Amino acid sequence: MAQTLTISQLARLASVNVETIRFYERQGLISKPPRGSSGFRHFPYEAVDAIRFIRVAKSLGFSLPEIQKLIKLRSSQDAQTKEDVRDLEATLNSINEKIGALTVLRDDLVSLKR
Repeated sequence: MAQTLTISQLARLASVNVETIRFYERQGLISKPPRGSSGFRHFPYEAVDAIRFIRVAKSLGFSLPEIQKLIKLRSSQDAQTKEDVRDLEATLNSINEKIGALTVLRDDLVSLKR
């Protein structure tokens, strides 16, 4: 069996608390892992990357439903529907708008340094 993580190990590696992981599970952002014979849940190491992705997306202003769509798109790259492509294009447009707004803000702040 591949090595797995307990919820506390996962929390530490992903720099979140245990309740955050439980919340992400309830929201369907990460899968609920199987329990071992001891009753502890065994998370795959990939869960660390998934939680980090969620944290980055949240920090960039994406809502949980938007993040859920992004996760779905990441996991089904080969089987995208027309709706998936539209969602992806909308997300890309949103990201480009945020980049534009951040660029303007950065330029304004740089001009204050002078």
